[in-house]
Amino acid sequence: MTISLEKLTHKNQEFIHIATKQLIADGKTDAQIKEYIKEIYPVLLENQAKGITARSLFGSPTAWAASKTISSKEEASTIEKENDDPKLMIMDQILLIFGFFAILNGAMGLFSPSARTYGILTILAFSLFAGLAFYALYYLVYRHTPSTRPPFWKSALIIAGITLLWIILVMATGFLPSAINPLVPNLPLLIVGAVVLALRFYLKKRFNIKNAMKTS
Repeated sequence: MTISLEKLTHKNQEFIHIATKQLIADGKTDAQIKEYIKEIYPVLLENQAKGITARSLFGSPTAWAASKTISSKEEASTIEKENDDPKLMIMDQILLIFGFFAILNGAMGLFSPSARTYGILTILAFSLFAGLAFYALYYLVYRHTPSTRPPFWKSALIIAGITLLWIILVMATGFLPSAINPLVPNLPLLIVGAVVLALRFYLKKRFNIKNAMKTS
């Protein structure tokens, strides 16, 4: 779009000149200033034919220019840094895995009686180890930027080793007697799983906890 100030009325030209001076004073670049003017230029052209001035549309030129700086600062302030406290991140993953696994286990037992289900100790051990495992992966691999991340082979070995330990743990708890690792009734297990997921969602929002499975 070609901008020609000559097409604007004297009052609208004055608005642009004053606003431009304010934008320059606020440290805006020429490219930014052109973009701001380009946004309002067609609006000015359309409305000046109706006798509506730039001041009527956007207020004073200095206030309009200042709003561009204020909105940029407000946008930056809303980008809150995620909480990467290890204890909270591990807890977040434990609750997530426990809730999901409990719901899956309860649903399988409820709708498919022949399906294999797991005792409460297995679910707890699975969830606790998963929380630690996912944080370990985050700390050793995912928290790094692509340029500082360990080599692919090293990352693959770390992931494979943690996954193998995870599988061994789950298999080992499966051999425990039911007196130590009892099965929880399916419906209560479903309810508990849903409550735990809801709690996890609340805590994640409340403390802005970073997801351990999220890369940097």
